[in-house]
Amino acid sequence: MINQIIHKYLAARGIHWLGEPDEETAKIVCRLYLHGDYLCEYPSNCYIYLAWYFLDKNCRMTRHYYKLAWSVNKNNIWASYGLAEHYLSRNKIIKACQWVEYAENIDKIFTYCNLAIFFDRIGNPNASIKFKKLAAKTGDIESANAVAKYYQDKHDKYQAIKYFLLLVKNLNKSSSNPETIKISKGNAYLKIATIYTQLEMLGKSLTFYKKAATCDCMNAILFLARYYATTGNSNLSMKYYHLAVEKGSIRAMMILGEVYVRVKNYNEAFRYGYMAAQKGDTYAMIFLAKLFHSKKNYTEAIIYLNMAVKKGCAYSFTCLGNIYFCLEEYDKMISAYEEAYKYRCEYLVENLKIITESRQSDRLCASHLNALVNLLEKAKKNS
Repeated sequence: MINQIIHKYLAARGIHWLGEPDEETAKIVCRLYLHGDYLCEYPSNCYIYLAWYFLDKNCRMTRHYYKLAWSVNKNNIWASYGLAEHYLSRNKIIKACQWVEYAENIDKIFTYCNLAIFFDRIGNPNASIKFKKLAAKTGDIESANAVAKYYQDKHDKYQAIKYFLLLVKNLNKSSSNPETIKISKGNAYLKIATIYTQLEMLGKSLTFYKKAATCDCMNAILFLARYYATTGNSNLSMKYYHLAVEKGSIRAMMILGEVYVRVKNYNEAFRYGYMAAQKGDTYAMIFLAKLFHSKKNYTEAIIYLNMAVKKGCAYSFTCLGNIYFCLEEYDKMISAYEEAYKYRCEYLVENLKIITESRQSDRLCASHLNALVNLLEKAKKNS
């Protein structure tokens, strides 16, 4: 009965004596072993679990069960690698090299990656990076990325580029999810482009920014849009901003909205403002409110400002105060400005100065004007 329960327990965890061992399972296997149940369907892996159980407890027993696992199945990578690490940790280099060679013949990437982890753990970064390089050259994606970042941190830009390119090569051979591969390639190309920018090699930098853009890397697309805007190539700039919008960039939507305001194409400005606002962007809500304000459509402006308030945008209170002044709803105006003061909103002082120090103040009764003057003095002290 107890064996059936344990079998079901292990099956529910998806172990079935395969995959990476863990201590919890090792304890169960050890109990079964001591009770005479060897679970012989996978004897080699059973010994691996037993070796793991004795790890850090009894090195002789650990070595014993690793060797038993290897004697049953010489292709069990955990047995060969386990013995390699066992001898390495005891500084028995000749024996360790023998078992490393066995492990390499089974799975090079597994062996190199785990040796890198081992040397990291014992505080030998030079040996660790050596094995990460071997793993990277054998096709491991994570190792290539780790080595590239290592050289980046060391400010060895050309070595960093070399390993980022190797990362792309390894990604091209990967059978992982195509979308995940594309994102990773885009990030690698972006890092290469950034390094070439630091090296002031603009031609190569642009080449890799474009490669990153073809992988839908948003930072690369926006960089190209800005670059072409600053160099006066408005057609290419707009091409990349529109591409960014297609990929869902709120920032690009707002930049295009502002561009169209400058050329007084308000229909397009509203269109891109709406796109961004529908994605919940508070700046877009303020942008639309100001557009409606400029068109004296105060009702719509108030709607978008209240939406921004609900999103936590305190600056909206200053804008609401300005609109209520235009509508001559002075009690609401005072309330809005007081809320703006409470949250120490930017531009409050400037807006209050415009009203109180100009002819516009003639529209206010004495009590409203005094309230604004007092609020202005308090706001100045806090600014």
